[in-house]
Amino acid sequence: MGGLGTFKESNDDRQNAIEHENSDTIGSIQIPNLYECYYCDKSFKSDNDRDNHIRKEHNFDPPQLSINEMIVDGEQSIEKVVKAEIDLGNKAKTKVSINDSEIKYKGSKIDLMPYLKSGKDQYTIKINQKSYKIWKWTRSQIANPSIDEIINKWNRQVKSNYSLSPSAGDYPKGLNESEKKYLDGFYEYFTACKQDIDPENRKKRLIGAFTIFSKMKSILTPKARFVLQVIYFKWNDIKDLKELSGGGSDMFDIVLNFFNEEKTNEHQREFYSTNEPSQIFIESEVDQCLKAILAFQTNDLDSVKNYLENWDDDKITLIKDKNMKDKIWYLKARSEEKLGKKKLAEKYRKKNRESFNI
Repeated sequence: MGGLGTFKESNDDRQNAIEHENSDTIGSIQIPNLYECYYCDKSFKSDNDRDNHIRKEHNFDPPQLSINEMIVDGEQSIEKVVKAEIDLGNKAKTKVSINDSEIKYKGSKIDLMPYLKSGKDQYTIKINQKSYKIWKWTRSQIANPSIDEIINKWNRQVKSNYSLSPSAGDYPKGLNESEKKYLDGFYEYFTACKQDIDPENRKKRLIGAFTIFSKMKSILTPKARFVLQVIYFKWNDIKDLKELSGGGSDMFDIVLNFFNEEKTNEHQREFYSTNEPSQIFIESEVDQCLKAILAFQTNDLDSVKNYLENWDDDKITLIKDKNMKDKIWYLKARSEEKLGKKKLAEKYRKKNRESFNI
């Protein structure tokens, strides 16, 4: 069925959700946001197009803001700021301000910690034309004790494949609008995890949870952040998973190391062996795949072998979810490489590339 853990149906699904989120709507017409160049008056339909323009036309990488080792793009909620800096790339002439106060600096990196005063709950950091909002996460907007009771109840129900009760919107009186929306996000996620849900409805529910929590960044709780991590992992969205997971040594770092082909360090192995995962349900398919990747990272190749024995080549080719198919081909390739079987590993790498028509 599934498991409890710390942890797109297709990438097109996520892109559709993002395009819907990053747009203004006039009647039935969606007006997409434009991404402005920091250094000239040109604008672009995507941040990637803008960044490529900066590299090509202005000959340097765009500035990058990071908080607690996490790259920030837009808004970010933080429980406690322990590190904050801006990397300006190739020392471009860049105007930087915090809450409308301009910062004077030297060099290509700016340490923001001296400018972040204790006691403040919100900062607006501006780098040339682009603004970033940093929020201190508190429970002030998600505080009703019945919220965790409902989430825990849904967690038990989906584990036993029962219908979810209460249903969406049928919540206790006294909840504010943020708390209701927050519960809606978990309802969408738990519904997507049910055994008897059809694939199209599962897509719709995951996109629903993703959209709700993405729009609640200013009050994103650890549980909601975890749900986004699960969705990013399921969608093979490694870039956003990495940014959401940050630089801390948690289970997601180990998975990221696997995809980035880096070695797992001793601290991460120690963490994995001594910490219990958060008690949020993960559907069986994701749970088993994630455990197999973690086993690979800790050199438990017997567990990896046991998992892959359930997936012969013919069975993998029948998987409709390209992201799931990609994970299994990749795990097979990495496992054969570790065993020194280079030809077989290359065979699986080729199939891995073919699964996304690369």
